[in-house]
Amino acid sequence: MPTSAPPQVSTGITGKVHLTARTLPDLGALVTHTRKARHYSQQDLADIAGVGRRFLSELEGGKATAEIGKVLQVLTALGIDVELRVR
Repeated sequence: MPTSAPPQVSTGITGKVHLTARTLPDLGALVTHTRKARHYSQQDLADIAGVGRRFLSELEGGKATAEIGKVLQVLTALGIDVELRVR
């Protein structure tokens, strides 16, 4: 699977990076990008997040039925906060 930067990346005034993911493949790309930037293998991150490596692989692949609780565990383990905005 080719690695690409996550979609819609911007840096806010505080220097924090803001990423927008509107689809499950976008979210999967964000997880993959961040995991690799932190030099974690899928197994490393799965162990840290308390999920299975298969779940992580499916999440990174954009699986439509990923359990939201586990998704949040992975995002938390990567240091990613979830912020919801009305467009």
